[in-house]
Amino acid sequence: MTFSPNRTALRLLIATLKGGSTKTTTTMLLAISWARRGKNVVVIDGDTTNRGAARWTRRAANNGYEIPYTLLEWDATKPPLSKFAQLAERDHQADVVLIDLGGESPEWFAFACSWADWLLSPVQPVDAELDGIGPTYESAASISDARHEGLLHSVLLTRCPQVKKGMAAEKRRELITDLRDEDGRPDPDQPWSVGAHVFDTEITRAAGYSDMYGHIPDNVGEYEDLLVELENALAELDSDDEDDIEKVSA
Repeated sequence: MTFSPNRTALRLLIATLKGGSTKTTTTMLLAISWARRGKNVVVIDGDTTNRGAARWTRRAANNGYEIPYTLLEWDATKPPLSKFAQLAERDHQADVVLIDLGGESPEWFAFACSWADWLLSPVQPVDAELDGIGPTYESAASISDARHEGLLHSVLLTRCPQVKKGMAAEKRRELITDLRDEDGRPDPDQPWSVGAHVFDTEITRAAGYSDMYGHIPDNVGEYEDLLVELENALAELDSDDEDDIEKVSA
């Protein structure tokens, strides 16, 4: 992947078409962790249905926490999401920009993908959620091709009963297997088997992340491991070593 020479910030989109769980938790705990490392972080709440990031931030402020990131709310009355994010990056001199996006609008998703460096799709290792990975991957791949540059897309397994065991291990194997036919059509029984890149970090169900809602926690648990994995991958990309990171492909 070659980042634009005009890029000043790391641009992350946290989204899955057709829903997906823990998007807001992933966004917020990564934002908090990066801010604690001295980064200037902007969070854009683009989930116009739930407004999870905005509600989390307001509750944290009401609970007396100092908010370590800048929160912006986007909706369809504002400029296109890609333009809105570019302006936010510039105006706030951001080091990291994260968009928490709902899955209700493929058009909004496309705008966000046209802006992002990396698409993170958090999903539980259950078929009902994994169903959204196929269309997410396909849409992101088409946008990546249109941009003529890489858009990284990674799946984050969340709410796992056990790390690297049972359902998590089974669904990881299915995600990284590519069962699409020669025309790129997904397998009808496992439409999430698209040869995806899956983060080594997994988020467990029993870690109490739901209790962190509305707080700025001192310890973000396994999300700190995810941030380290992201930063290590970015360091490899910056040194032109992309062997372990897969680009979205059509």
